[in-house]
Order: sequence, then C-alpha cells, then structure tokens
Amino acid sequence: MASSESITQIAVCLVAATYCLSASASDGDNNDSIQPISQGLLLGESPFVQEEDEIELGLILDFPADIAGNRLSTLVFEMEYGVTKRFTVSAELPYQKLESDSIDAKGPGDLELSALYALHNDNNLIVSIGVGSTLPSGNEDKQLGEGETAWESMFSVGKLFEDSQLVFTSSFEINEYEIEQGYTVSWAKQYSRLVFAIDLNAEFSEDEEEFAIAPSLLFDYQEFGKFQIGVATGVDSDSPDWRLLAHWYIEFE
Repeated sequence: MASSESITQIAVCLVAATYCLSASASDGDNNDSIQPISQGLLLGESPFVQEEDEIELGLILDFPADIAGNRLSTLVFEMEYGVTKRFTVSAELPYQKLESDSIDAKGPGDLELSALYALHNDNNLIVSIGVGSTLPSGNEDKQLGEGETAWESMFSVGKLFEDSQLVFTSSFEINEYEIEQGYTVSWAKQYSRLVFAIDLNAEFSEDEEEFAIAPSLLFDYQEFGKFQIGVATGVDSDSPDWRLLAHWYIEFE
C-alpha cells in the first residue's frame, strides 16, 4: 500500500532525527533526567515506562459524535505497574454504552493486557518496544466486544526537552481477519502547570485508511494527578467524525 510505505519512510526519518537531536544535546547539556510532560497519548501508545514499583491508575473517556444514529461511548479503567525501571505491565478494561436505532446496550468491553520494555533510556531519549493482547471479554452479540483475541506489537521513540516532548509510535495489530497498522506523532509543550499537545494519527487496514488530528490541553494538579482533554477529528471523508477524549491519571510510589 503506497500510503503506508510513505508513512514508514517518514517514521524512519523521524527516528533518525530524534537520535541526532539526542546526540547533539548530550554534548553540551547535563545528563539530568527530565520527567515526561504527559505520560500517555490521546492517540497511539506511549513509550514512557513507569518507575520501579510505581503504580499509575487512570480513567479514559471516549465520547464520539452521533454518526448516523450510532454512538459507542467508552469509559476505560487502566492500571500500569513498573516491574523494573525498564519494564512496565498494564491492563485496561472498558465499560461501554452503545446507542443505535437497532440496539441499546451497555457493559464491559474487551480486556487489554500489555507489556512495555525500554530498550534505551538515557540523555532524555527513550526507545521502547511493547506487546499486547485484547481478550474477548465483551458481549459480541450486543456489539460490546470483537469476539476474538487480537495481538499487537509496538515500537516507540520519545525525546524529552526542558519544556516539551516529541513522540513517534508505530503499531501492528493482528486479529483473525486482518492486520491493522497505526502511526502516531505527538508533540507537547509545557507552560507552567498547563500543557498544550497535539497528536497526528494514521491507521491502515486492508479496506480502510483513516487519518486524525487531536489537539488537547493537560492540567497538572500534582497530588491530585493530571487531567488531559482534547478532541480528535478525522481529516478526510473516510475517517470518523469528532470524538471527545479525556484522560485522568495519578501515580503512586
């Protein structure tokens, strides 16, 4: 597929550029570690692992537009645990509400389990790989689950600066019927306790190509955690309409 090949070429350039930035920064700057401005992304997967023995609890709200009388709202309960300073495991369980002309259902969706390992984490550059599985715990008859197990692999690079961060992520999901590819570029800029972020996302499968952009604001409440809210909007006629996305998370040591 020509468009996915173009995305892959862009991805390679971004990874190379990020390594060059890291090398040049390490020559003149100190090696003090900078903490990620935003631990997660609204679109795509994050490369940032938790500290050892650190737990992160979070809630994610995905509220889409009412498209042709169909709306699937999702509230995700998530937990991450830092097994070591390089290895993090996580679990996500969504609670979904489907409203359409033919069905009105609510209940738990498919359970997602994943693991993330940092191959490199130095000079404020992190390179991570991850694997995950989606288990069919949702009710397929009520359209709350896919009814099949899916597997996902992920490669991600993140570069941290004094008051900003740049992330690139590529992912491949395999289920019984097809392979889906996803690419995300995310940039975040911090202003005191307020963070402005923007995510660019592209997803490819055998039958579909979807492109989205998600600007967002993140508020750092310190002991009460961080709260991020944004709107993801499709940028072509084949992509879904807007979605309201909100993410709250708090970390415990």
